[in-house]
Amino acid sequence: MIVSKPIRVLRVVTTPECVRWHMGKTLELLSREFYIGVAGESVSNNKDQFENVIWYDVGISRNVHPINDFISLIKLCVVCYKFRPDIIHSIMP
Repeated sequence: MIVSKPIRVLRVVTTPECVRWHMGKTLELLSREFYIGVAGESVSNNKDQFENVIWYDVGISRNVHPINDFISLIKLCVVCYKFRPDIIHSIMP
């Protein structure tokens, strides 16, 4: 018998407000069948609303700052290494 593992989906955002306003219902529905992780600026503030989601606080600036952007990229790579996503989706620029 082949047992398939749940798909791991990582959502990446730049602002914590995006979680409630743009992804709220989607996170609820997806977390029923998939492992869901969210990475972004202060996203763990939403952990009480979405129990089955794994939160990764990663500072991501919306303005261009090459050094800070590189640091954010490294942190996102660490998140990807820990979470091991099958799908990564970002809805923010």
